[in-house]
Amino acid sequence: MTGIAQHRFVSTVKDRAALGTEEEARRITEAVLELLSRRLEPPTVKALADRLPPGLARAVRAGLNRPALYTEISDLYTHLALWLGLSPGAAAESAGVVLAALAESLDAEMMTHLERDLAPQWMALIRPPQSHHPIPKPMHAAPAAPHTLASGRPGSTRPLSTSQPKS
Repeated sequence: MTGIAQHRFVSTVKDRAALGTEEEARRITEAVLELLSRRLEPPTVKALADRLPPGLARAVRAGLNRPALYTEISDLYTHLALWLGLSPGAAAESAGVVLAALAESLDAEMMTHLERDLAPQWMALIRPPQSHHPIPKPMHAAPAAPHTLASGRPGSTRPLSTSQPKS
């Protein structure tokens, strides 16, 4: 990523999370990256930081050798909510948006490092499971025979010309 890519990354987070400003998106992005890095081994933190632009790399390195204060995903949301003054729901949504944007910007090798260091529940945030069921093609009804006013109501078997008024 380059400096321009950092702006694009933060802008993507802002748009997807429906945040008010890019500054708010940057704060949330940096907080999520720091909390994520606390769950990673030092070599993975360094490798991740090397793939990110300077501002985001600083956030990743800030979590290096700091204890992870949480083990469950819900603890991450709670910690993020307290840290940033968000509701737990907004924290969960923001974390998901940041981690999905991160996954889109990383190469396969880095994703392998993350998979090695993180529990499956954490990887589910970064890389949602792929569906093994193909999306079915839409089924459309067979085109109906054309109807005109002279042929009666659609679906009617009696033409208008033979209809009798209701008594």
